Amino acid sequence: MKKSVLAASAVIGMSALSATAFEATVTPSVDVNFASAFVGGNGITWVDGPMLMPSASLGIDDSSGVHHMSFMYWAGINMDSTKGPDNPQSATGEITEWDVFADYTYTGVSWVDLSAGSIFYAFPKIGGQYTTDVYVKAKLNVFLNPAAIALYDVDGGNYGFHGDFGISEGYDFDCGASIGAWAKITWADENYGKAYFSADGNDYSGLMSYGAGLTASYGITEDVSLNAGLAYWRLDNDDGVLGQSYAAWDAADAPSPQDNVVGNVSVGYTF
Repeated sequence: MKKSVLAASAVIGMSALSATAFEATVTPSVDVNFASAFVGGNGITWVDGPMLMPSASLGIDDSSGVHHMSFMYWAGINMDSTKGPDNPQSATGEITEWDVFADYTYTGVSWVDLSAGSIFYAFPKIGGQYTTDVYVKAKLNVFLNPAAIALYDVDGGNYGFHGDFGISEGYDFDCGASIGAWAKITWADENYGKAYFSADGNDYSGLMSYGAGLTASYGITEDVSLNAGLAYWRLDNDDGVLGQSYAAWDAADAPSPQDNVVGNVSVGYTF
């Protein structure tokens, strides 16, 4: 159930005070996702084992339909004893990463959507480490919906740029089902590439990984949806392991696979 709220903005002039009311639609939602592995948006396999990944989101849309804000909390819970860079020790049933997303998107131009936001990542099983990315994104509303995002790590110790370029397309059926397909490549500058993709401490920049996938969704009711996905990821770095940012973690014990096929099933509910 979407809820509309009224807000007021006051403008103080030289001799008068006026107030203008505007309406916003607030939409909360939750999602529970089960995946065969946890592969990040940069193609790195953080946990090569089953993961439960719940999330809670809040969307805010103004009455003009061109200003959109969203906030999301996401958590990754290990379902078995598989180790990874987020959990160098066994952490079955524990949260090994949680993230907070904040996004603003402007859709006032018909052919392009423009976004800016931040992502805070926390790693409770590796000494409470954390990092934050800020980003800008543009998506063209044309065939294949080409989109590019550039992110900058502002406090993770490497202060590097990374991003991706992708395409996607989908089809909606009258019965409430939909299918989609996507593909993307990821890139990084020397700072980010050395920190996250280099196994030998050398500088790497340019193409870091690429991936493609299929998605399907079915609206069980107006508020409940069942979703599934299948994706293939490949690290461009021949070593296929993480770099010096996790030097204390024994990469040989649980390396990030160079290739990975990941499947997921989720249930979402919109209030």
